[in-house]
Formats: sequence, structure tokens, C-alpha cells
Amino acid sequence: VLAMLASSGALHGLWTSVIWPDMDPGRRQIFEALAPVITRGAWIGLLLAGAVTALAAAHLRGLVPATVLVAGLVLLVSVDEARVDRAFITTFDVESWAAPDQNVRAILQREAGSDEPFRLLSMRGRGQDIMPVLHGIELAAGHHPNDLSRYRELIGMVGSGEPWNLYRSAAIRRLLNVRYILWPDRELGQVYGGSGIVQRLELEGQPYETLIAESGLPRARLVGSWVVKSDNEAVPYMLSDAFDPEREVVLAEEPPLPAADGPVQGEVRWLLREPDHLRLSVRTSAPALLVVADNWYEGWRATVGNREAPVLRAYHTLRAVPVPAGTWEVELRYAPDTVRWSLRLSLLVLTALLAANGWTWWRSRAARGGGP
Repeated sequence: VLAMLASSGALHGLWTSVIWPDMDPGRRQIFEALAPVITRGAWIGLLLAGAVTALAAAHLRGLVPATVLVAGLVLLVSVDEARVDRAFITTFDVESWAAPDQNVRAILQREAGSDEPFRLLSMRGRGQDIMPVLHGIELAAGHHPNDLSRYRELIGMVGSGEPWNLYRSAAIRRLLNVRYILWPDRELGQVYGGSGIVQRLELEGQPYETLIAESGLPRARLVGSWVVKSDNEAVPYMLSDAFDPEREVVLAEEPPLPAADGPVQGEVRWLLREPDHLRLSVRTSAPALLVVADNWYEGWRATVGNREAPVLRAYHTLRAVPVPAGTWEVELRYAPDTVRWSLRLSLLVLTALLAANGWTWWRSRAARGGGP
């Protein structure tokens, strides 16, 4: 019936007059253009339904065995799946697709032999480029809308939009350890002509993409001064001219630490760097905050020497650990209480299940008098 209605035009008339009579002109035009596709789909549905019905009827009458029925159904589904997927799937050589381009190669060459982490701000695809990650390059943008809300607020990203604060604020980029910018001139226009250009690629005689070197701060560093700002105040303050990320830390609460009288002299070296476990060697001339420009989240634990230390929320979304004067080994681990208690609860439930099953087995065996 659907195929006949679609072929005669009755389905079109029914849809536009009864189901959606107030369809706007733009949608109506699209609907009319797609009428042949809808008709073809209705006939394909009829053919598939007829083939399935014929197979099932033949099997029920004993004309074909179950194996032929299953094989026929698998064939029909496979053919239809290939038909549907043909418009969405393109095959290509993965090695060519994943190979680094000229600008990514330039970054890798400049950073070869360095253990110091850095971030790249790639504005390809209006900040949604993630390809450099294939080559071990960490990004300051390119995030999915489900990431941490405070980080999104810091970089000025709404929904799947662009990270506006990373565009307009050199201080935010420095804070986030951004050492390079990939700027697609052809896509966004040529806006950079400073001395930080590493290389500018051209296509057909026009600027195509520019690689820019930035003065990002180290991923882990010592700072002796701070200012406390609420969540509503923190990001606006960091976008203002009063903010200097090298001079002060913006905290959500007062730290258990006396403020330094002047700049802190010291050194920070990475000993271990994993997603949920960091270890650093720290030497500081005065009490200071060890800033780690990675996202803060409840569950991070820190030790300075052999003593526990708080992991403070800094710069709205990053981490800071108070460190006394001297030379220390600082360790950070992600060890949330929820995971520990969930594991304990799981073990408790497993023990209870084993005990209940053991009790049931013992009772059934006793009821049989110990027999088999």
C-alpha cells in the first residue's frame, strides 16, 4: 500500500494536506525534491518484505531448511546494509590519511628530544581539529561538548562552538601551556604577521596555513603570589589587563601557605607523567604553589615528601599544590573515594552472593542426605 501510494502521488498529497499542512515553503521544496527517493525507498521496502515473506513461507511449508532461511535473511540484511552504507562510508589508505603534514612535522622536529610537555592550539575546523593527537601532540581545543564545564568556561567555548577566549587572550594561552598555533589562513583569513611565525604554507600563491610559535608557560611551575576569586569572578579577571599568569595564581580558596615577599626562585623537573599519576622534583627558595596546568577534579591526591598536601583548584579549572621551602618530591595521583568505595561494595556483594549460593548448595545436599 505504501509503495502504491508513493508511486501515485497520493502519499505526497496526504502528507502535505493532512499530516503537515502548515509546512513552510523551504521544507516543502525539499520534500518535493525527495519524492523520487521516497518512492524508491517504498518499493525497496516492498521487495525486502516480499523476499522475507517468501523465505519464511517456504521454510514453514518444509520447502527450505532452517540453514537456508538463516542464510537468506543474512544475505538480505547484508545487501540492504551495503546499499544504505554506500552513501556514508569511504575507504582510503590509513597510512596516507594519518601521515603528519608539513606543519605537524615542523612541530615534532622542533620538540624532538625534549621531555617538557606543551600544547598546540589548532584552529583548523574552527578549533575542532584533533588530528595532531595521532602524533602525540596535546591540544588546547578540539574538545567534545561533554568535557569539563569549568575548562569550557576558561577557553570560552559554548556547545560545539569556537574557543573564543583562546582567540582573544594571550594570557589564557600562556596559562594553558600553548606553545604553537596552527592558523588556517585560507579558512579564517590571514590575521597574523608577527615574528613568531615558524612557517607559512601557501596554496596557489595564497597563504594557506601558518604555524606560529607562542610563549606558553611551563606545564608545571612555581608561583609565590595568589589572589582568591569566586567562580563568577575568576574567568573575567583572567581576561582583564590586571591578570599576569606568570606572577600570580587565581585560587578558589585561601591556601595553607604564607605569601612570598617576592619572586620565588626554584626548579621543577618531571620524573613521571601519566594520565592519573604525576611525580615531580621541586626545589623552591620559599613557600610556593606548584601549578600544574591540567584539569582539577575531585579525587586528585597529592603528597609532598611523605606528607599529604591539598590539591587546590587554580585558575578556575587547573591544579595547584602548596609546597614548603626546600627540595621535595611531589606526587599526584587520581584516587577518588567513589572508586575505592565502589570496589569495596562490589567485593561485599560478591562475598554475599558466594555465601548465599554456598548456603543453598549445603541445604540441598543436606536435604538429599549427602547423596549425589
